[in-house]
Amino acid sequence: MKIRHIIQTLPLILFFSGCASTQQPQLYTLRVPSNIPSMDIHAEHMKNALIIVERVRIPRRMDRPGIVTRANEVELVYSEFQRWGEPLDDNFSDILSLDLTLLLPNSIIWRDNAASRMKADYRVQVQVVRLIGKLGEEVELIARWSIFADKDSNLMKTAVSRYSAPLKDSSYNTYVTAVSELVMKLSEEIAISFQNQPVPNEKR
Repeated sequence: MKIRHIIQTLPLILFFSGCASTQQPQLYTLRVPSNIPSMDIHAEHMKNALIIVERVRIPRRMDRPGIVTRANEVELVYSEFQRWGEPLDDNFSDILSLDLTLLLPNSIIWRDNAASRMKADYRVQVQVVRLIGKLGEEVELIARWSIFADKDSNLMKTAVSRYSAPLKDSSYNTYVTAVSELVMKLSEEIAISFQNQPVPNEKR
C-alpha cells in the first residue's frame, strides 16, 4: 500500500516542483527621464491652451506583451520572460503626455481617454513606424506625428522624425531606458513645434 501511495503521489510532486521552478517574467515600463527640460516657449496662444494627446498607434508586430528586439536586419526576437508591464500603446501615450506636460508648463495636456469629449485647442496624433533595436548595440524610433486645430480638425503640422540611441550593454533595463529617452526626444520636437503654430480660430 505504501509503494502504491508513493507511485500515485509522485506525479503531483513532479508537477508542483516544475511549477515552483518556472521562471517568472520580468515586467518593464517606460518612464519620464529625470533630465527632461522645461521649455520657455514665449507664445501667448499657448498659455492655458488645452492639448489632447490621442492614443499612440504602435505596429502590431511590436505591440505585444513580450519585448521585441532585433536579432539581425530581417529577424525579430520575441522575449517570453521580459515583458511590458502594460500595453505598449497605452504606456507610450501616457509617457508622451507626461513629457509634454513638463515641457509645456503653461499649457494643459490631457490624454484622449480622459478628455475625449473636451473641446481642445490642439490635438496631437502619433503613429510609430519603427521601434526596434538590438540588445547591446542600438535602438531606433521612427514616428509620424501631426498637430491639428481641434475646432475644425485642420492639419497644422505633420512630420516624420527619426531618433536612435546606442546601448551600453545587453540588458533589457538599458534597452527600455533608452526607449524612454527617445520618447522624450520626440516629445521635445513636438513641443518646439508649438512655438510657431498659429492661434486657433476660437480660444477657450
